[in-house]
Amino acid sequence: MYKKIVLIALVSSLFTGCASVAMVSGEKTELAKEFSPPSNGSSGLYIYRAGIIGSALKKDVWVN
Repeated sequence: MYKKIVLIALVSSLFTGCASVAMVSGEKTELAKEFSPPSNGSSGLYIYRAGIIGSALKKDVWVN
C-alpha cells in the first residue's frame, strides 16, 4: 500500500512541471497574431497550429 502511494505521488510530481509555463502578456500575444497583407503581386501564407499535439508534430508545407 505504501509503495502505491509513493508511486502515485512521484508520477503526480512529474506532471507539475508541465503546468507551470511562463506566459507572455496579452498585448504580445495579440501583436504576434497580426498579419500584415502582402504587397501587390505577392501572396501571404499564415499557418496557425492550435493545441498541444499540433505544435509537437512536424508538418511539411508545400506551396506551388
